Amino acid sequence: MPSYIGTECYIKIVDNATGCWGHINVDDVNVPVQ
Repeated sequence: MPSYIGTECYIKIVDNATGCWGHINVDDVNVPVQ
């Protein structure tokens, strides 16, 4: 894990649904920091 310290990271959340209505909840994303 130490090799990622200082690296910019992204979380990508994608909804590929094709219906007429949709809903996405994203909660409690944790990144351990030392």
